[in-house]
Amino acid sequence: MKKIILFLTIILSINTTLAQGPQFPGYNPQTASLMIYQKALQAFQIGDFNQCIALCSKGLALNNHSKEIAQLQGLAYAENGDNVNAERMFKGAISLDYNYLDCRNNYGVFLKKLTRLDEAKHQFEECIRVNPKYDSPYVHMGEIYQEKGDLQTAIENYQTAVNLNPNNFEAQKLLGLAIYEKATSGLGGEIFESLEKLTQAEHILPNNPLIHYYIGYISCANGELDKGEIEYRLALMYDPKLAIAHYELGKLRYLRGDPDRCLSEMQEVQKISPSYCELKKYPSVDLLKIKQYEAKSNELVGNLIEAVDCYKNVQSMHKSDKDLTKHIFKLEKELKTQAHSHKKTTADVTGSNEWVSKGLKATDNNHLPDAQMDFAKALDLWPENFRAKQQLGFILEINKHMDEALDTYNKVIALKPDYDGLYYNKAYILEKLNLLAESGLEYQKFHELAHKYPYDPKHIVGLQQEDARLRARAQQIKERGY
Repeated sequence: MKKIILFLTIILSINTTLAQGPQFPGYNPQTASLMIYQKALQAFQIGDFNQCIALCSKGLALNNHSKEIAQLQGLAYAENGDNVNAERMFKGAISLDYNYLDCRNNYGVFLKKLTRLDEAKHQFEECIRVNPKYDSPYVHMGEIYQEKGDLQTAIENYQTAVNLNPNNFEAQKLLGLAIYEKATSGLGGEIFESLEKLTQAEHILPNNPLIHYYIGYISCANGELDKGEIEYRLALMYDPKLAIAHYELGKLRYLRGDPDRCLSEMQEVQKISPSYCELKKYPSVDLLKIKQYEAKSNELVGNLIEAVDCYKNVQSMHKSDKDLTKHIFKLEKELKTQAHSHKKTTADVTGSNEWVSKGLKATDNNHLPDAQMDFAKALDLWPENFRAKQQLGFILEINKHMDEALDTYNKVIALKPDYDGLYYNKAYILEKLNLLAESGLEYQKFHELAHKYPYDPKHIVGLQQEDARLRARAQQIKERGY
């Protein structure tokens, strides 16, 4: 025991000696400061910024010409929110070496976060002037131009960064998103070009959940719902707490006529702490939209009490909606009617829904034959169970029986003609069958019920233009007789 205590005492005395910098033969202050720098760097990497700052102060006391320690302390101060000292340290590091590009670049990023964009731009321009082949400042220049609304110049800067370093993940990602923004703003470019860039970013960091989310969202906007769903599920595989991916997956399932999975995803979103998403710098999710989908899905699956509660929650956030007030009153009236009704029915609604739940689990476990039997049993008990019939349509679709699936989806629409997602789902199937004009008409029916499209409607407008072209062609043939 005495030996252990003695050993610890020796270590502590050595650390104290290094920090104080005594003068004895063989002592090297630069070596000592380097050791402290390594410890400070480790503290920074684990998020202990106070310890990092303290260690950097000791390191600079030994070697006040260390630009690396000065920059590290500036970064730690910035993370702690001490902007005055952060700027002082960044400037100090640059004064030690004007061409210290990493520090100048980080100083520019710091200034950009403070919205001092012109000063930040100057730092990035200086980096490029000193070394035109340094890729990072081009990325941040692109961000500044994009914030100012100059998408074309932003894209040019992102592209330059990619050309200099094809493995720059952030540059590839931002380039893809900027191209998408430009395409959907009507300023030129195509959505598929955006997907190409984002796919290249995915190759650099295949386990990054956000890149899969972005690819998923833009795939859906491009009319590729199957690919979008795959990408959302990949994003959630890499981070189950990526709330925006749960939300978009739930929205997509709603649009495919699947309120059950929409409901489960919206409930999953609300379990995730907003502070976690903020820490990870994930896109935020609009709680109002979550509650709207949760309310709709509860109503569709027959959970009317839960639906009323959700709609009232929506109402508290959106009080001016008179139609919503009427809808809540209608549901409450329906609940009262159900409570006092003694009317007997030959349908076993509860039993049918239990079989639907079993079928959903079997489908999720990829036991499709079992799921198909479960949904068939659900329909035996209640032939008007639209959920069971819609799920049978999904199984037919998975098995590539597209014509049968379409026929099933038509029967589901007959059961629930007011459910807008069923028309979006049918439109998507028609598009997959290359019946483009018919698809455009179904998307239009969706719009008449929902009053807006869930994604950028560019490709849908293209389908509807195809319908108009065919109609014009048919009219010409009728008038000319050939």
